[in-house]
Amino acid sequence: MTPNGEKKTRFANCEILPKNLDSEAKMAAYLTGDKEGCTLCGVRLWKAYIKAEFGVGRISCKTFPDFSVVIARCKFMKDVICYPKQNGKGIRLSFLLKGQKIFSEPTWHEDFYQEGHDCYMTCFQNFEGFVRIAGNKNYKEIVVLLSRSFLEDNEFLKDEAFTVFRDKVRMVPITPSIQATLKVLESHQIKGPADRLFLKAKVLELLAEQFNNYTRFRSLPETPRVGESLKKVYAVKQHLENNLHKNFSVQELCKIFGLNGQSLKADFKRIFGASVTVYVQAKKMEKAQMLLDNTELMVYEVAEEVGYKNATHFSAAFKRHFGKTPKQYKNVV
Repeated sequence: MTPNGEKKTRFANCEILPKNLDSEAKMAAYLTGDKEGCTLCGVRLWKAYIKAEFGVGRISCKTFPDFSVVIARCKFMKDVICYPKQNGKGIRLSFLLKGQKIFSEPTWHEDFYQEGHDCYMTCFQNFEGFVRIAGNKNYKEIVVLLSRSFLEDNEFLKDEAFTVFRDKVRMVPITPSIQATLKVLESHQIKGPADRLFLKAKVLELLAEQFNNYTRFRSLPETPRVGESLKKVYAVKQHLENNLHKNFSVQELCKIFGLNGQSLKADFKRIFGASVTVYVQAKKMEKAQMLLDNTELMVYEVAEEVGYKNATHFSAAFKRHFGKTPKQYKNVV
């Protein structure tokens, strides 16, 4: 399958947003109706509700001169594909309390994924990929966007360790202290200048807590935690690709990775655009084609490399996929 064909399959039954919606504000404006807003003490406050054609819920925002707090609470009818950008050298702190997101970029070896109670702190400069938000799931995310001037004024850009964390995408869990700070950012109302200063102090506190969070987890291996179904589905995909010489049933995969059979089937097809069986069969045929192109292996040896004990069965499968038997294909090549 070609990259474009694979991408088209992965986007089946998705709501694909236009690529020019490259900021939180533009995406929110596209997904929601008219804004309800006002400005208090130099802070722009607004909220808007998700259009019925996309789902239910709302997006709200508190925009300060040098940072913003965006809160999305919604449930989309379909997976949503968007193309965010982040210009300059600001920082994005994302705290996903409910739902699932997948980040895919052409230069990355693997997709980058986020589930409920995951958070990250990074600078998505020159991001050329897409983000996929899972539909039919409750979704709640709090995003804090910090400008370069905010970071400079508070001397974060001078910290070498902070720069390393900023430039590397890594998921860490939302700690109880971070969750408590997020609750204040979400609920505290601005009624006067003191409230504006209070919320700015809370954002600084949140940034410091996240910095400590990264410091604590940077030496630990990134392993799936209990309940991280999305990470486990990606682990299944990697396991299949690393073991094309073997054959696994869905039941065996569920036992290995601690997944429910129906959930694995549904999530695998939703994310990768094909069932487990169809996906692994395509990968086996791709590997077989590569071996025929680049090695002197006999057909029966190629068959064994992709999990076929019977060369005749392999030849029939290869012909269904490529329109030629392995022998015919090798003669043409």
